Amino acid sequence: MVSKEVKASHELVFKYSNSDFVYNTSSDHGQDMMSAFDSLLLEKWKAADDASLFNYKVDDVETKLLAGKYKFVVQMNANRKIMKRKSQNILNVVQPFEPECFNFTKIKTEEILTNLHYEQNSPKRH
Repeated sequence: MVSKEVKASHELVFKYSNSDFVYNTSSDHGQDMMSAFDSLLLEKWKAADDASLFNYKVDDVETKLLAGKYKFVVQMNANRKIMKRKSQNILNVVQPFEPECFNFTKIKTEEILTNLHYEQNSPKRH
């Protein structure tokens, strides 16, 4: 269920429950296998891409399905290695906060695609 009362993505709340999880997406990864969240995320992702909010393109990636029960999707994106921001050197799990380094307080409002809200009292899907 998606709240449609607000227009800004950072205010958009996607409410989900156990019944929203799609565990078998391996057939063709097509529209027929997409959950409501998949559809929303794809819509917002395309809008962010059209607005040039990403540091690099992710449309030309090598994709494979892994063998096994869930047939996970794996992708190789060379641009992620070449164009990503410099990684922070983490030496300790309790190291002091460094506000000048990347942290989630630096995310711009237009980079927020949606907010997620889990509804705990929903029936479990079998």
